[in-house]
Amino acid sequence: MEKKDFIATAHNRNRYKIINQLPDIGKSHSMMVGNEYLSSTIYENGYNILDLVNKGYLIKIEKEPYEWQKELVGKNKNTVYSWCPQCLSFGVNFPLDNECGNCGWKETITFYDANTINEHMELKINRFNV
Repeated sequence: MEKKDFIATAHNRNRYKIINQLPDIGKSHSMMVGNEYLSSTIYENGYNILDLVNKGYLIKIEKEPYEWQKELVGKNKNTVYSWCPQCLSFGVNFPLDNECGNCGWKETITFYDANTINEHMELKINRFNV
């Protein structure tokens, strides 16, 4: 598979964390409790992900944008940067957009300034204290 083809299909890959020892299905694997794996790895080991999630063996690890990031749109006072772990470039994306403008990787990591995060956390804490 070419890089461009992989990037085009990367948005379909989810990450899961093993929270209970996986049932034995007769295949040898080295997947351990507490570790995170991509859906493709779990499927390649012969498991049905939906079944494992429903039975409490796996939990899905949410990707950006998280709910709290959606609450921050338009409230940041400084530039929100994104970093691409594929091509190692920094950029400034549109709000809630995780695609790298340089190489097209679908899972950039967003960095917010400390003031915006602190203010958001204070608002959340104040809501609970009211």
